[in-house]
Amino acid sequence: MVRCRAGVSARPDIGLASARHARVAPEHRYDSNRKRNHQQNIRITTGGTTMLCTLALFLITPAMPVFPQALVEFTACEQNPVFEAAGPGHWDEHIRERGWILYEGGLYHLWYTGYTSDKNDIKKLGYASSTDGIRWERHPENPIYGDNWTEDMMVLKVEGTYYMFAEGQNDETHLLTSIDRIHWQEHGRITINKMNGEPIAPGPFGTPTAWHENGAWYLFYERNDDAIWLATSTDLKTWTNVQDAPVLERGPDDYDKEMIALDQVVKQGDTYYAYYHGLVPNTRPDEWTSAVAASKDLIHWEKYPGNPIVRGDKSSPVLVQTKDGYRLYTMHPSVCVYEAVPGKKKSVEADKTFTLWQLPNGDAPQMMSYVLRTKTGKLIVIDGGYHKNTAYLREFLKERGGKVEAWFLTHPHEDHCEALIDLLRTPEGLEIEALYASLPEQHWFETVGNTSEQATYRDLMAALEESGRTFIMPAPGDQMNIDGITIHVLGVCNPEITANPLNNSSMVLRFDDGHKSVLFLGDLGVEGGQKLLESPQAALLPSDYVQMAHHGQNGVGEAVYQKINPHYCLWPTPKWLWDNNSGAGEDSGPWRTKEVRG
Repeated sequence: MVRCRAGVSARPDIGLASARHARVAPEHRYDSNRKRNHQQNIRITTGGTTMLCTLALFLITPAMPVFPQALVEFTACEQNPVFEAAGPGHWDEHIRERGWILYEGGLYHLWYTGYTSDKNDIKKLGYASSTDGIRWERHPENPIYGDNWTEDMMVLKVEGTYYMFAEGQNDETHLLTSIDRIHWQEHGRITINKMNGEPIAPGPFGTPTAWHENGAWYLFYERNDDAIWLATSTDLKTWTNVQDAPVLERGPDDYDKEMIALDQVVKQGDTYYAYYHGLVPNTRPDEWTSAVAASKDLIHWEKYPGNPIVRGDKSSPVLVQTKDGYRLYTMHPSVCVYEAVPGKKKSVEADKTFTLWQLPNGDAPQMMSYVLRTKTGKLIVIDGGYHKNTAYLREFLKERGGKVEAWFLTHPHEDHCEALIDLLRTPEGLEIEALYASLPEQHWFETVGNTSEQATYRDLMAALEESGRTFIMPAPGDQMNIDGITIHVLGVCNPEITANPLNNSSMVLRFDDGHKSVLFLGDLGVEGGQKLLESPQAALLPSDYVQMAHHGQNGVGEAVYQKINPHYCLWPTPKWLWDNNSGAGEDSGPWRTKEVRG
């Protein structure tokens, strides 16, 4: 088993910038109690800092979309809770569900739902204000609205009018408006239709969350907390689904596996961020969590790999932007506030070294895709993933200039090369200067490769021919230099190894710029690893970072990792494989990930 030394900081852009478990923004810290994952560009120096390999899955996060530290990293305020129910004898003896906070004119404005223990009492609307967001003063005319059941509300200000979307009795959404935040006019229930105009079956349209942009209105809603849908409207009364399938669903992780509801949408740059709450299975009502997802179009969402950002039955998150930055409030079961974690100043070393991203799996099973950017912006790609990863990879590269200086294919398995096949056939403006591959000869495939491997090989070679390109096959001991990065080739094809043959012919690469070193093992197996240990290139194995062979299980033996002696381990490993979960729960699978984790 692999045991790297215990360590500290793990933000996804770790000098390694990331993408599903590696990222690109301010730093994050790994909290072992909350199992959060944080980002940091691989631009950090490693001097003396170490961490457990078992944390490496949480080390790297998605590069696109980026989850800025200011939007996901928060520390609980010592004064929490900052607002609670008034207790027996008051109209707001209890408070519940999502309340809402706006920061305007130097004041924090809070709307909340209050009710008594009388089962015949309806849920009413209260208001409080604060100059610091911590000490609150209830409005003397509370409840400010009690004509209709009002709970789980959100408020959006558009052109001087405040629009409140709230749940009524039985979780049926209704709309209210105000021009002064205190006096509200009821506009009745809303109607939601399917895409074809047919009414949706009667029932709840809960946790209504509106978004307004460029004159268009959008509404996110849930039904029995089962999933989240999106609809649009021109009159705010009748809404039509953007698609009849949910845009955000429960799971697969436990923090939102049983229930899910979206609380707020914010936009930073060209990315939307959804703050939502989920329920851990078999814990109701005690383990609601707060989480974040990101999207470019309000329809396709990617959950933050570090979710949940708050747990411990603190849910219904609302992000508030003030003159001093962001604060996060959780509104259930009482109001708590969380301050943004201060970002660290950019290291001088950051401008001298490269950035590395580990790209997200998306809907694919295990795959491998890394993008490296040199200190002057040149791009290098290792592998790329499945066909279904192509669109993401293409966009990721185009957003960083669209020109790849060198593309390295460790071996032609489908989870490593299909995206490259697509980009060779339809580059759509993407440029690739040089292609390097560990590619056994065709007769070898026909002799030892299985049917699937042979088909993938033929498809790859056909795409190569169609594009008019050729692969360069380096040899062990070769080295090249790209923008100050020395790339050592430690291993390529091993045709004499017929056990686990194609994996054992993975290209092994070491990148080193004098500030940090990263070793890529591809899917190298035990036999290939042993050959590497016995080769002259073994002297170059020690590295700061290592990509765990074969997605972290059934790869090289422990002796190889001991020789590498890394500070950080990069796991191109989806959660089901990390947990050895074949679908029947943790440890139900045959994989050896946990043995490697140690």
